[in-house]
Amino acid sequence: QGGPSVVFGPGQFGGTANYILKTGKNAPGGLVEATYGSEGMWRGDAYDGFQIADGWYGSVGGYYNKSHGVRDSQYPAIDGGQFTATLTHDISGGTVTAWARVLDEKDEYITPIPIIQNADGSYSGYPGFNPLTGTFNGYATENMTLANPSGGFMNANLADGRGSRLNYFGVNYDQKIGGWTLHNGFLIDGGGLDTNGWFSGPKPRP
Repeated sequence: QGGPSVVFGPGQFGGTANYILKTGKNAPGGLVEATYGSEGMWRGDAYDGFQIADGWYGSVGGYYNKSHGVRDSQYPAIDGGQFTATLTHDISGGTVTAWARVLDEKDEYITPIPIIQNADGSYSGYPGFNPLTGTFNGYATENMTLANPSGGFMNANLADGRGSRLNYFGVNYDQKIGGWTLHNGFLIDGGGLDTNGWFSGPKPRP
């Protein structure tokens, strides 16, 4: 779930997905795709799987996308992409695949919007703020200087939103033993999942 999830719920993760890595051996050939949609969205995907030498295979692929989002913040609400490369080698009765991935994407963080609950139980928009299209994000509030709890000041760029800047390296080992398959997966990763955004809270104390 991305930034808009907080408009409709608590913004928690909805599930965990496992995946089978696409390699040049099990998915040879290539493709290029382009997608265009509403909210100024466009995306490009590319993949190529190939044989390097006898028993050696490689693949490269990734995507890049950009969008204004469900509430136009003037700067892109979604911006970034991912690149993955694999190297696979056949061994006796199995395979070894080394892979690396770089993910760098930022998504707009949307704060719950203000509305008025009337005495009769109905709801209406807060004066000066359209509940259907309004957002606190924009050029006027993009770059901020805030007090740092550790002392001094710190800068924040709200265009970075809920960002994912992650690096992965892994090795998969698969070996057939009789009617069984032994699998071992190794993974090391690093990076950050920083959030730059407005957070709602109680009324300011005088």
